[in-house]
Parts: sequence; C-alpha cells; structure tokens
Amino acid sequence: MIKNNFKYFLFTLFLFCATYYCSAQKQPPLNLKITIESFSKYNKIPFEITRYMVNGKIKITEIKGWSPENYDCKTKSIYFGYIACAEDGTTAKIIGSGFGNMQGNGFINSSEPKIKITINSWNDKEINININAIDKYLETRKVIITITNDGLEQISFAVDVIGILKVKNADNSQSYYSYGQSMWSIAKNRSMNELPVPESPTVKTGIIDENYEPKLWDCILFNNNTMGILIRASSKSTEIVNGVEQSTWSLILEEMNTKCLEKKSVVICKFQVGNIANDGKTVTKGILLNISSNSGGNVKAIGYYR
Repeated sequence: MIKNNFKYFLFTLFLFCATYYCSAQKQPPLNLKITIESFSKYNKIPFEITRYMVNGKIKITEIKGWSPENYDCKTKSIYFGYIACAEDGTTAKIIGSGFGNMQGNGFINSSEPKIKITINSWNDKEINININAIDKYLETRKVIITITNDGLEQISFAVDVIGILKVKNADNSQSYYSYGQSMWSIAKNRSMNELPVPESPTVKTGIIDENYEPKLWDCILFNNNTMGILIRASSKSTEIVNGVEQSTWSLILEEMNTKCLEKKSVVICKFQVGNIANDGKTVTKGILLNISSNSGGNVKAIGYYR
C-alpha cells in the first residue's frame, strides 16, 4: 500500500512538473509587439519594443508623435502611424517610467545616421524629443532608438520613420507632403537626378501648347492642380499625315496621388502636335493628343516645370 502511494506521489509530481514546464514555455516573450490596430483610434505611434533589462525599472507605455495625412483627401494616409520626420524637425513624446529624473545623465541613441534626435525635456516618466531628417530623406525607414537612464539601464524600440517634404501651396501657405504623395514623388525623382525641385505643386516654367517639346524629368501640371513627372520621354517622331507635318512623343508619366491612394501609378501616353483644320479652309498648328493623367475626370495638362 505504501509502495503504491509512493508511486502515485511520484507520478503526480512528474505530471505537475511537466505541466509547469509546458506552461512556462508558452509565456509571452520579452519581445513585445504593439500593432497599428491597437493604437489607431488614439492616434499613437505604433512601436515595437525590441530589448529591455529583465526586472529593470525602465519601461515604455506609449509614444506620441505626428502622423502624416493625405494632403489632398484630408484622410489618414497609408503611412498613418509613422513618425513623420522633417528637416526642421518633428516632435515626439516618449511616455513610461524609470527614465531618471536628471536630463544629462541619460541619453538616446539612434541606429540611423540620417536621423538626429535632440532632447527637449526629460523626467522620470516622460521624454520630449525632436527628430530631424539629415540629408535627403526620400524613403521610409525602421529606426531603432535606445534610451539609457542614469542607472545605465537600457530599453530599445523600433519605430517606422518617414520623411516629409515642406512645400508652398498656391496661396503661399505651407504644407507637408509624405512619401507617396505627388510632390514627394517629384522631389525624389528630381533630387536623384540632381535637378531643382518645384517649391509648390502649381509652379510652372512654361505652358503646354503646340510649341512644347517634352523632356525627361519634366514636371507636368494639370488643370486640377495635381502634378506628375515624366520618367520616360522618347525623341520626337515626325511624319507627314494627309500632306501635313505631325510630331509625336511617346511618354510615361509617374503619379503618386492617383485616386488619393498614394500609390505609384504610371500612365503610358503620347503628346502630339500637328495641323488642325479650323473652318475647313484654314489650318493652324495645335495639340492633337495631350499628356494624360490617372487622377480622374476631364484632366488637362496645362503647364510644365523644368
């Protein structure tokens, strides 16, 4: 009887230990993931905690910053949740505990050389920082930011950072354009080819008429105040049609504001000029085929920036 009870005790002990071990294996890891969905209604920057000290005092509960909006539609852009980073800086707030009370004894490092972080204020529960884009920040980037408190405890977290471009509107007010919107697409293509960037989406250096000759990297202004850029322009092709000269250019126009989805869109089109009959007796030179846009409606190319 005693022997059977002892065997039952050993079996129960083994079962308990196995259950405990399996339960421990199922515990969530220290690597925490905070999703966009969990923050969307609060307009908080989603972030991923990548590393922190076990039993350490330093913790982060949320990060608040500015997310770019779709300028044209006034809705949340596809980059909602990104920290928007401009050359003149964008503020963000890190909230938590254990940061230390004295600014100067703690510090913040960034994994991205193009991102410069300056500290505006620091206390044990809140750090206010300014995030600057260095150089031409023409892409999205995941940046690892590490906070070290005065006790040399560290916490690292990853944030998605997007560059933003400040440009002038038609009324000389200023707006920010995020990567994926029309001006940002133009800025990236023009900058990569060492060409000047138009300071507003409505600026032009000439009009599109029968004397216009398309060139690679021309910015095309449409009559709905949107702008695209020519990423391909063939040489002029001239032929005689019904006894009159006709000139044609084959073009590819890139836009990133199509239907406000902020996704790159290309339009394969032609620009064609030739003689147009007016009253059946006289002919004048005019536009036969104009440059096309995907932005919808009766959109007409009216100007260009070169």
